[in-house]
Amino acid sequence: MTDGPEGSRSKKHAVHLVTAGEYVADHPKANIVLDMDAAVLANLVGRVVRLGECTLSVTRQPSNCAGVYADVVTPGDVSIHDHLRVADDA
Repeated sequence: MTDGPEGSRSKKHAVHLVTAGEYVADHPKANIVLDMDAAVLANLVGRVVRLGECTLSVTRQPSNCAGVYADVVTPGDVSIHDHLRVADDA
């Protein structure tokens, strides 16, 4: 993917990240599922992260579901087993 997601969700956020546990139980429409603790994911709000070749700005937690929303800062390929890294700590 070279252009990044267009933000077709009703809230117009390009990316909805959830943990594996949240995805199975509550959010089959999330577009990125991460193998991490939900509290750690929630603490990324306000941070810039890298996943694969993509850079995301984690903007907020949804008001009525789990996970976090993010905007695409730099589009890029994301693959299974890519590690999520906090870019502004690098």
